[in-house]
Amino acid sequence: MAGFQQKTIEDFPVEILTAIFVLSTNHNLALASKRLHSSLAGAPTSVKVDWLLQRYHNDPVQAFHRGVYWRFFDMQVLAGLDQQYCRQQRWIVSEIKHTTSAQSSRASAGQSTSTDLNNSCIPYTSISIPSYIFALESANPEHYALIEELLVRGASPNTPLGYPIIKSAILGRLDIIKLLLKYGADPSARKNMALRVSAGRNNFEVVKLLFEHGVSADNETLRICVQKNLWEMANLLIKHGAAPDMLTLNQLQ
Repeated sequence: MAGFQQKTIEDFPVEILTAIFVLSTNHNLALASKRLHSSLAGAPTSVKVDWLLQRYHNDPVQAFHRGVYWRFFDMQVLAGLDQQYCRQQRWIVSEIKHTTSAQSSRASAGQSTSTDLNNSCIPYTSISIPSYIFALESANPEHYALIEELLVRGASPNTPLGYPIIKSAILGRLDIIKLLLKYGADPSARKNMALRVSAGRNNFEVVKLLFEHGVSADNETLRICVQKNLWEMANLLIKHGAAPDMLTLNQLQ
């Protein structure tokens, strides 16, 4: 037909594009073209929540535990998943109540459960916090809030292998280190690695904070500071128990 131009997916209205994106669960769809990227990259929180739920079989717990590794995940997305989690829990409680024979038991169970559900959120017990969150050099209130929320919900401040506090020490993120220590992070993880990298970068604030939380100065950290001519830091380490070995003494000569 003259003048007929075949339509492509890019010509669809945003609403249809969004529905296709959610149902396909294919994150690469947003990268297929500039038009699709501009339409999908700035999708509202509700679309992100729907996409995660679709991808993880309408399970808000899995959508949270696995979805937090996606870079678009934030506190707003978490709040949306919490709402879905509460709805599912209420439905479960409702089904249980219908099978309960005793009227009094039904009433007391319903009252107790309702109170719990109003304040319930998806737990994150003993699970690692995604490493990419700690790899950001500049302070980001949104990431700080997400880290804190995960810790409140039971996230491990140490796994894997002390990475959270060590990476934060490398980047000099005093705020994150304080937060991790508040929730039980091991300041001496991997043989005082946080102290070692902080002292080697001449970061007195972090070093003093680690000392306040029971870290002991060690000879290896002292040797690093001597090699870098960080004499003030070396003196601080000696004051906190570091004793120079023969190799370090030879370097002092």
